[in-house]
Amino acid sequence: MRWILLFSACCVGLLAFICLVLWGVNGWTMPALSVHGWVALVLGTLFSSGLAILLMALVFHSDRSGTDADVSDAGRGPRDDVNGR
Repeated sequence: MRWILLFSACCVGLLAFICLVLWGVNGWTMPALSVHGWVALVLGTLFSSGLAILLMALVFHSDRSGTDADVSDAGRGPRDDVNGR
């Protein structure tokens, strides 16, 4: 659990550093988006993030439930014993 907190803090620090560098170089200029553009941007970001979270949750669930092992073993025939008989 400790390494997760450390990793998260490092990522947030790196993002803050990048934002500060970009602000120092260019300043914060607002893009010329209409209200519809901002709504589309927010909804697209939320939908994409939600889809990524859902797919990763499904990957972890299938791995922990053993479904992945069942599928990979289904294509194999009966296993030979150690001596190859």
